[in-house]
Amino acid sequence: MEDIGLLLDKFSDFRNNGQNKYFDADDIVSLMDYFTETEDIENLRSVIDLGYKLHPDNMDFKLQICKTFVSFGDYETAMKMIEEIDVEGDSEIDSLYVECLCELGLKEELISFISGLTIEKSPYLEEIIEHAACVLNEIDEYIHFAYKFISNCLQVYPDNEILKAELCFNLELQGRIKEAMTKCEEFLQSDLYSAELWLIKGRLHATCCNYGKAVEAFNYALSCIETEDAENDDMKYEILMLKANCFRKNENYYSAISIYEEVMTMEDIDNTEVVSLFAECLIMVKDYEQAYHILKNSLINTNIKDSANNIGNFVYCCIMTDRRDEAYDALFDVIVSLPRDITIKYLASLIAIQSDMNDTEKDRDEDRQRLIRSFINSNLHVN
Repeated sequence: MEDIGLLLDKFSDFRNNGQNKYFDADDIVSLMDYFTETEDIENLRSVIDLGYKLHPDNMDFKLQICKTFVSFGDYETAMKMIEEIDVEGDSEIDSLYVECLCELGLKEELISFISGLTIEKSPYLEEIIEHAACVLNEIDEYIHFAYKFISNCLQVYPDNEILKAELCFNLELQGRIKEAMTKCEEFLQSDLYSAELWLIKGRLHATCCNYGKAVEAFNYALSCIETEDAENDDMKYEILMLKANCFRKNENYYSAISIYEEVMTMEDIDNTEVVSLFAECLIMVKDYEQAYHILKNSLINTNIKDSANNIGNFVYCCIMTDRRDEAYDALFDVIVSLPRDITIKYLASLIAIQSDMNDTEKDRDEDRQRLIRSFINSNLHVN
């Protein structure tokens, strides 16, 4: 299989220049995976068509098509394709099939399918059950069915850590906080090093505004992650963000700031949310200069349409660090760029700014001062 960059160049030549190129099945699967991840639907359709021409009977290609339909929520089509593949004893195919059954609400078919795997003594039955529990818990209308399903499965696999965590999570989703906490503490007696259970316990404490106990639970969860072999970056990110939120709720902004500084160094993390919360904490401790630089760098590197929530704080930091001209320019740019955003509409209503500004420098300066005064009196920034 070629490097993805070379594959993309090769595929581009094929599409744009009509050059006769051959792609093996692994190349097709890699291109499909890339275009699915980047949500490039046009190229995805083209590579699927090409795959059908070159490798119509290749199992890896067919499996990737099923994954693609599942990732885009077309579960009916994915399920039909899985049934057409008609391969027994493949954990990946059966896992996709179970996901489709769950998402389509085919509860009786799900139970029947799992019963079939049980009769066959499938070596991956427990893995399939875990996957079904996770999927069901993500579907609001099946939350009560999920509870019964997970409870029954725990009777068969009483030591399964994933099912224990999913049961606690299910109770949390239902708002049965006390029951969730009781179960969580019960499970932790036998699974003391379960990061997932400590994470849930921390969330439950935070829900009850017991932020000190929540932080303690999150610390245990982090220590458990450090002793595990698997990659846990996503979980670590979630725990750190929840822990920082507890500090913010207790107005312990310096502790929250130290966590956001750590999170900002993590790889493969979308730090858009982090920047916003980080800057808010800096503003609360009156470190306007650092907040200004963080927000400015973020606004430079992101689309303004994705950064509307940070604009208010950026403008405020400009004002508080005597960068009023920059504050005015930022306000004007965002009003022009996001005329339909409800926050920006309110901002624009504070003072009418037309593209044909007043002719004299004095008038323009008065407009700037009026806009900035109106902004400070608004609620479009942390105060």
